[in-house]
Amino acid sequence: TDCPFGPNEVIRHGEDGMLVPVADPRALAGAVLALLDDDDQRRAMASAARLSAQRFTLDRVLPRYVAALDPEAEAP
Repeated sequence: TDCPFGPNEVIRHGEDGMLVPVADPRALAGAVLALLDDDDQRRAMASAARLSAQRFTLDRVLPRYVAALDPEAEAP
């Protein structure tokens, strides 16, 4: 769901995932059904999601956490 913090920073709606309003089961069901009905969109979105996930690998994220927590650490 498109809660205030998190998902919309990671998921690009319609490209590599679907974001639906919080506490809206009809919107969630609609998004799921839309993807079930559209093989091409589902496959394209799944492929884009796999590529997008590479932005969050440990080797990319860990140096940023270290830099944020240790002022003497070298920024990425």
